Amino acid sequence: MSDIITMNGVTKTYENGNIKAVNGVDITIKEGDFVSIIGPSGSGKSTLLNMIGALDKPDYGHIKVANQDLLEGQNLHKFRAQKIGFIFQLHNLIPTLTVRENVEIPMYSQKINSKNMTKRSLELLDYMGLKNRTDNNITKLSGGERQRVAIARALINKPSIILADEPTGSLDSENSDKVLNLLKKLHKEQDVTLIIVTHDNEVANMAERIIKVKDGKIEE
Repeated sequence: MSDIITMNGVTKTYENGNIKAVNGVDITIKEGDFVSIIGPSGSGKSTLLNMIGALDKPDYGHIKVANQDLLEGQNLHKFRAQKIGFIFQLHNLIPTLTVRENVEIPMYSQKINSKNMTKRSLELLDYMGLKNRTDNNITKLSGGERQRVAIARALINKPSIILADEPTGSLDSENSDKVLNLLKKLHKEQDVTLIIVTHDNEVANMAERIIKVKDGKIEE
């Protein structure tokens, strides 16, 4: 498989350079890989994920994702919408919208007609085991159900890369298992590149490859 993510000499600092969140990192990830990035709080793992997802830019170094140079590329919002699906710890759903409406949000930037939007969102919600929840308000769902909605939203534009930042951090053990098993199933069946940031060794060990981060550097 070809490389889908390459990072060379990537450094990201904060507070006028006094804090190096990421310090000279080199990473290569191949298309279809399932990778966990693990490290203690403040180690730089979420910063790495944000730079891979074009949500943040490094101060130094080079990043290429899905054949896109993230430092020189234009219209990165379009790139993110087409190539990357994000899953966050606190799901970031809109409480005033229904389940289906939340899932369909990323498709508006792609100018997809409403009929195809509805078809795609209903298919995904069925896959997530939420077929009977499509018209419910988000506030009526459990934490585990909300995170499955967030996963459906991340997949709606058929991205080649899924980035998950502590996707089970706010869930109990039963719902954590459900979400992680669903992510493994998605990786296997849809051949997406899956990257999970976690501080949990048990979650990290589910991946095919583990990248350990400490003090902004790759430890192993």
